[in-house]
Amino acid sequence: MKRLFLWSVASLLLAVVPLSAQQTVVTATVKDPNGIPYAGGTVQASLQISGGPATVTINNQAQCSAASAGTAPCQIPIPGNVGPTTLDSTGTFVMTLYSNTSITPASSKWLFTINISPGIPLPLGTGPQTFSVAVTVTGATQNLSATISAAAPALTNFAGGGGFPSVCPGATSPQILFDNAGACGSIAGSAVTNATGAVVITSTGDAVTPLTINGTMTQTAPLLDLNIASTDANGWTLV
Repeated sequence: MKRLFLWSVASLLLAVVPLSAQQTVVTATVKDPNGIPYAGGTVQASLQISGGPATVTINNQAQCSAASAGTAPCQIPIPGNVGPTTLDSTGTFVMTLYSNTSITPASSKWLFTINISPGIPLPLGTGPQTFSVAVTVTGATQNLSATISAAAPALTNFAGGGGFPSVCPGATSPQILFDNAGACGSIAGSAVTNATGAVVITSTGDAVTPLTINGTMTQTAPLLDLNIASTDANGWTLV
């Protein structure tokens, strides 16, 4: 109980310590390789340290005495995790951390873990993503946009923030694609003309499961061509 009380006192004292060299305001805008922000994701910073509990040096005698930490300068424990914090609509976060140069034992780092879920669903997206980057935090301010974004997985299956998926396992070009239980699937007998946007569906392309319309009729002949707007030989009116 006494240890818990001392930890609580130390935490309150650290909360009123003015920002100095021992604390760093960390900012970052997290984007994937195609420049798409990790908007709505979360970030958590975890202290990576070995050799004992993490402490920081306090030079104020009143604070050292109140924490029963001896004479100044003294060592006061700090929490090992900060966050999670939500990234804004641009993929940006701001977090105040203790500089690794002020933390004992030496040679510590902060591990930033970025998570986004559900992400962008397949087939256009890559779904949920999680990745981590270890960084030495130092100085009054530090921008980690480039460092963290360099490790970010792609959020989509296409480059440049738009276009057609460049990689879709299990699909056959130029068939119509769909989400097949988390993987890319394609509709047999379908064809898409990239230049015109024409879509053709031929049910005989799937001999096992012909195309069913409204659950009541089965079409076994070539069904329709969405590139026209007329009544075809089978009586279907396309609008």
